Amino acid sequence: MEAKGICNGYLKRLPKSVEMREVGPREGFQRGNIVPILADARKPQDYTWIEPADILYQDVAIPDQSEILIRNARVFLKPDGFAMIAIKSRSIDVVRPPQQIYKEELKKLSEYFKVLDKKELDPYEKDHMFVVMKPKA
Repeated sequence: MEAKGICNGYLKRLPKSVEMREVGPREGFQRGNIVPILADARKPQDYTWIEPADILYQDVAIPDQSEILIRNARVFLKPDGFAMIAIKSRSIDVVRPPQQIYKEELKKLSEYFKVLDKKELDPYEKDHMFVVMKPKA
């Protein structure tokens, strides 16, 4: 299965990004303040040399995006850090209503995180929800 997206972890002053792309890194080279790591975000054990992060932002358009965020947060997110995700309901299921997808994904995320805020992004990003969280103590 092909997956494309970026999972950024902001570490101290220089952000790092784990990219899942066929072609290669793009964002890191253009921005200059992100160091791309060519790795599968589903396998954080492959890039454990990364330091703990204050902020973990996950933005991939694949069905298991919540699980990927949780997996990476367990390894890299500091206990007092923040996790953010853009839930793309149509990347999870194109048939079911987005609100049903959001409810299911929030339930998964709530097992590991405390949800601080959530916003549907319509009309700016159709069928997307942005969620800000902290790890549960």
